[in-house]
Amino acid sequence: MYKGKIVLIGTIPPPAGGDAMWAQDYLAYNEKHGNDIQLVNTSLIGKRASTVGETKNYRDEIERSFMIWKAIIQTVSRRTTDIVHMNINCAPLGTIRDFISSIILALKKVPFVVHCHCNIADQIGDRHIPCCLLKCICKLSKKIIVLNNDSYEFASKIDKKKVVFIPNFITTEQFRPDKKIFEELKKAVYVGHIRRTKGIDELLEVARNNKNIVFTLVGPITEDYKKEEILDNSIGNVILTESVTQQEVNKYLDEADVFLFPSYTEGFSRALVEAMSRGIPCIATDVGSNREMLENEGGIIIEAKSSVQINKALDKIKNHKLREKMSQWNYEKAFKFYSIDTVMEEIYQIYSEVTGEKN
Repeated sequence: MYKGKIVLIGTIPPPAGGDAMWAQDYLAYNEKHGNDIQLVNTSLIGKRASTVGETKNYRDEIERSFMIWKAIIQTVSRRTTDIVHMNINCAPLGTIRDFISSIILALKKVPFVVHCHCNIADQIGDRHIPCCLLKCICKLSKKIIVLNNDSYEFASKIDKKKVVFIPNFITTEQFRPDKKIFEELKKAVYVGHIRRTKGIDELLEVARNNKNIVFTLVGPITEDYKKEEILDNSIGNVILTESVTQQEVNKYLDEADVFLFPSYTEGFSRALVEAMSRGIPCIATDVGSNREMLENEGGIIIEAKSSVQINKALDKIKNHKLREKMSQWNYEKAFKFYSIDTVMEEIYQIYSEVTGEKN
């Protein structure tokens, strides 16, 4: 078990989200295991901090950037820091802020690992300036942590020796080994932001074609939709919960017969691994780590932006015996590879390699 003085640069709730929940659990785990852990909070400010999908305010973003840089300087200056763990999402404008953060750390001679919480190619694409900035960030870092094979290939072109694949984790209390699989498929659930890039248009079309299934959408509604618009265009079999607690999310997951995840882009989905940990058969698009997670054993992988494929997958997964096998496989896979103890041991191993401390 690694012991040292760590600084996390990352976002925490509010607003809630996969990256923020990861950071929150990471901080709690380190505190529990006796590490000296400090946070440089990169969370949104202004209206974007409280309203999902709010338009970016560049004045707020500039203020936020200077707050982050100031906090980094103060944190690493007033204490000895063994290692910095810097979470980034590779957003084109965000790479400017992250690049300057990495320059500060390099000038302060503080070793850091950069953790890409995204699918890098989807975020950066072929944009020249963000690509150059990300390369500089990675060159200055000691290690580059990525979440899926696509990102591994992208980062390997920068510095293959530094790149390591580590999945996201979930906490021990998330696991439920005794999922009951019912004969009929009556309830489907989606967890995440209600926005078009999550495949909500396709999901709603599927709901209209499957009147005997109740589709529950768990998560905050973005500017893409209005609640009344979604409900008015359904046939009465769509439930919107909007923002809920983790306990309520677990309740909806436990009641579901299938987890639907038709997203257009992902890094390593916390929502999907949570569904796996509760033993739920899944239908997910072939993006990010989804295929690597499910391996065509814990669910059905489909193309993005295709309601036809979702319908076909639903017809196939109605088979009771198939869902029983998927349920057990998902629980065992999640428990073996995605528990917080397993993943944090991998992260601590990286820290030990970078700092020279024994793990």
